[in-house]
Amino acid sequence: MSLVPRTLPIYRDVDFWRPSWDLTPQFSSSLPFSSSVPFSSSFFSSPVPYSSSNMTSHFEAEMRRMHDEMNRMFQDMQKIDRPNPIDDWRLTEKFRMDNPIISERDGGRKFKLEFDLSHFKPEEISLRTAGNQLSVHAKHEEKDGSRSGFREYQRQYVLPKDVDPELLVSKLSAGGILSIEAPLPALEGSRDRLIPIDHRK
Repeated sequence: MSLVPRTLPIYRDVDFWRPSWDLTPQFSSSLPFSSSVPFSSSFFSSPVPYSSSNMTSHFEAEMRRMHDEMNRMFQDMQKIDRPNPIDDWRLTEKFRMDNPIISERDGGRKFKLEFDLSHFKPEEISLRTAGNQLSVHAKHEEKDGSRSGFREYQRQYVLPKDVDPELLVSKLSAGGILSIEAPLPALEGSRDRLIPIDHRK
């Protein structure tokens, strides 16, 4: 096992990164209707004498009512408790770090870790090994006029003794999930064996 620090290349999908704010639905308070279209608040209401000003004011009042109602519905939906995807990923990440060995269908085994780095650009992520120590680091800096801030992510992991650091490969998905894998040697004596049953009459 080499004790010389090594930087691992990170392979990524073609559409590797989109800022999370690009994926957030945008809401607008503008109304896509023309105020020149006549509108009646009730199908059974009494006829209203035709007047351009009357029809326009009636239409605008109805549009304001509908707009306010939609805003109230949207605010009510925001109050509903929903699972936090960040918390879900923290649980997934912790489970993967506690259980990094995966058994495959063909009987083989591999080592796998996953980290959610969707809030960082690929060039802001670094992955290194030193002996059996794996380090994941990411840092994003933001500047707005005279103000500045940064977001940082760091994980340290001790590789199992049967994981060769030289065989580690990594990939960054389009959704910002960094996966790190390495093949594991087959377990000795792991083949199926038929055990005879001794029975007496």
